Amino acid sequence: MRRRKCEVQGCDNPVFGTDRNTKKRFCRRHQYLRSDIVKTVKKKSLKERNKKLTRNKEDFDVFKYGFRGERQLFEYLWETKSHKSEISGRNLEDITLFFSMFAHVLNKKSFPLFRYNPRNIMIVHPEEHVLIDAGTASSRRKYQEEYPSADFIRFYLRKEELLKQYPKKEYSWTKIT
Repeated sequence: MRRRKCEVQGCDNPVFGTDRNTKKRFCRRHQYLRSDIVKTVKKKSLKERNKKLTRNKEDFDVFKYGFRGERQLFEYLWETKSHKSEISGRNLEDITLFFSMFAHVLNKKSFPLFRYNPRNIMIVHPEEHVLIDAGTASSRRKYQEEYPSADFIRFYLRKEELLKQYPKKEYSWTKIT
């Protein structure tokens, strides 16, 4: 009995499957040529999609506040402000989680112009940072019962103030082609 070969020119591999529409036979390596198989498009990861995004404005400068990175901004704030939480007044001197003590009031992704704005950063206890980012109203109330001086309203008042200052013209994202 004679072995069937792939119908792609120059391929001598044995047949693995047959196209139902064209009746052509293909080896395992050439299955992608079949017309009866629904081809799935691999969804690009968020990282791959963001590589092709750019801001479509000329005067966009996130560094206009004089900081070249968050670390530089956080060190400046640590040197110039008191080492107490702006929400509860808790002492932060002996906290080892340095970067967790700085909470962005307006998030970095949605409000990129204020990423390095010192007014957009509040020095808070790491527990309060978690409650701001991922906590529920009941968990914040529980925290306020434990620490009566804690007042999350300060955070939300600052947020409203900064939203008013944020430029009205939204900078949309466009794909580079």
